[in-house]
Amino acid sequence: MQLLSEILSLFECQVLLKTQTDYNKIDLFNQIRAVSGVVTLIVIHNDYLESRRTPQHEYSLLKIKYIVSKSPQDDIKSLGLKVIKGDGSSLKGGIDGVLQFLPRIQTIRKIGK
Repeated sequence: MQLLSEILSLFECQVLLKTQTDYNKIDLFNQIRAVSGVVTLIVIHNDYLESRRTPQHEYSLLKIKYIVSKSPQDDIKSLGLKVIKGDGSSLKGGIDGVLQFLPRIQTIRKIGK
């Protein structure tokens, strides 16, 4: 039996996420998990980002595992566009409360075939 990671091209990348403080971060993370192409999302605790919180904005560092169809860089940027602007389906206008989705391209790493 083959594992999913042996069949698909899976990559992971760290992403800096800027959100509005009046939105529940857990709900925002769950909505990102539901975006087509996202396999898993892990929140990485970061004291520095916690200290950068303002009354309007907060930051999170995420590790996202995702399916690659073109190139790892293009696909993580495409995921970011879906999160911010939407993709024409259930995410018509993106995810409310997410202000920035900044992939750390230097952290992209292949984890599957």
